[in-house]
Amino acid sequence: MVEHPLAILIELENAIRPPYNHDEMLGMLKTCGYQLVEVMVQKRQTPSARFFIGEGKLSEIQEKTAEDSGQYTVVFNHNLTPTQIHNLSERMKVRVIDRKFLILEIFELHSTTRESKLQIQLARLQLEYALRKSEVRERVKGEHQGRDFKGKGEGIFESFRRDFRKREASIREELREIEKQRGNQRKLRVKQGVVSIVGYTNAGKTALLNILTHENLPSRDELFTTLTTTTRQYDYKGQSFLVTDTVGFIADLPEDLLKAFMTTLQEILYSQGILLIIDVSEPKDQVIKKMKVSQEILAKIGAMDIPLLNVFNKMDLVPPEKLQSTMETLQNLFPNSVFISALTGENLKILKEQVLSSFSKPREMAQPTEQSNRDKVKMNEPVDVSGEKTFHVKNPSKN
Repeated sequence: MVEHPLAILIELENAIRPPYNHDEMLGMLKTCGYQLVEVMVQKRQTPSARFFIGEGKLSEIQEKTAEDSGQYTVVFNHNLTPTQIHNLSERMKVRVIDRKFLILEIFELHSTTRESKLQIQLARLQLEYALRKSEVRERVKGEHQGRDFKGKGEGIFESFRRDFRKREASIREELREIEKQRGNQRKLRVKQGVVSIVGYTNAGKTALLNILTHENLPSRDELFTTLTTTTRQYDYKGQSFLVTDTVGFIADLPEDLLKAFMTTLQEILYSQGILLIIDVSEPKDQVIKKMKVSQEILAKIGAMDIPLLNVFNKMDLVPPEKLQSTMETLQNLFPNSVFISALTGENLKILKEQVLSSFSKPREMAQPTEQSNRDKVKMNEPVDVSGEKTFHVKNPSKN
């Protein structure tokens, strides 16, 4: 990944497309190694269709970056359209990325296996295809003052389109070969019983895997340090499971990235049980939001019928005077929950007993077909229960 150390963060306060979580964005910038030099906020009733932000803020950014535009990356805490990214880059003469491209950079930073690298290449290819198409369309408009993308525009774009299709087909073919190998390994694992650790990124999934299986896998205070499934054996009271750490979730994961990692996420479908891990030390509204996001992604892949245990981690970071009330509130909202600290081992025995009692019975699993896998990308509609969003999903075997 090309390093762009200086970053200006842009947030547009509006009711239609408000910015994403500010602290989460700061964490992503830190993970990527950016040096944040300024946060610019604009209040505007509606985003600009052409630039997303207004002319005044656009001029302000240009003044800030004028002396050495090559050092700056302007980062939007929003998801922009390809046309908006193109227009902003052309106008300001600086590198412009939005939230989805920043997430992609983090994935590129942490990818270690051939499969994860291919999945990221596929996602970037699809995002850049849309961006390139928009660039050509805007250029043709400027040259001909028209809106027709045919004729010369088609000629400019056709070679890129052919190259894109060829590269896409090659990546998908290699991923299919990897999936065949994974299928053979999966048959052996399913016989023993798999428990998947899932949840929001940086909630402590790898730390939990380490403490359960006596491993020492890298566990850093960064986002998306795990991009591939990691499986280790776990034994307790004569019962053996295989515990799998999976790629972390995040709110509004771009659809291109979700689809690219769908085969990895769908390993969850072969689980005997799921440990959904959430950082309980965060503010209550963030804890509930991240639980909702995790439920949404499990719903998208068709995994909500699998036995699930909520694991609220990092209880050691909750102020002692607030711990009891926090536990009671979340237990009422999300029954079947355990509160632990993967760092100190607090309540680990309670978790182990819950895993044993909840997941020791074998679960019948239907083998998803390629078509049903594609269908699971579609989101099921939420139903409001107890004041929070809960998802009712069809059994994958009936899809």
